[in-house]
Amino acid sequence: MLQKKTSPNTKETVINRGIDVLIRELGHPDALEFILAIERGNGDSVKEFKKLWGNKTVREIHNEILAAKEKGII
Repeated sequence: MLQKKTSPNTKETVINRGIDVLIRELGHPDALEFILAIERGNGDSVKEFKKLWGNKTVREIHNEILAAKEKGII
């Protein structure tokens, strides 16, 4: 049986959680640089992410990041 989540993952909640993760992992300056790069509106970010990640799922990308951290790459 599926259980109900106690707090809904609204768009605002997900965005706030994402910003928290960016700041925790990158620090404030690099997190801000990342956000600004995405929000600039130049180019097609969907195409850029597609070029970077291909057809990988979020889980696959996450696992790659974890593996890179374990190896000390990032």
